[in-house]
Amino acid sequence: FINNEWVEGVDKKTFEVINPSTEEVIVSVAEATEKDVDIAVAAARKAFETEWRQTTPQKRGLLMNKLADLAEQNLDLLAAVESLDNGKSIMMARGDAGAVVGCLRYYAG
Repeated sequence: FINNEWVEGVDKKTFEVINPSTEEVIVSVAEATEKDVDIAVAAARKAFETEWRQTTPQKRGLLMNKLADLAEQNLDLLAAVESLDNGKSIMMARGDAGAVVGCLRYYAG
């Protein structure tokens, strides 16, 4: 995800995400290379030097709380994906997803 868009890697490489409990492939995702990181860093720097530099701390906090709201609304989905990806129990994964929401709200202020 670079510059607000889902993108393929420059080299178009992917890697498979494996469910450690079943050893089944969950999904294939883009594999980033050094070139991809450079592109992402350049996009982040440009965003910071333009739009984000002008964004007030209050507005940033509101946006982070909006992200926390979205994570909270999708807590069960996030927990299911976390459970599949890591092989942990759904209860532990729900705790992790809840911690993400809490962390976002903490840094939102």
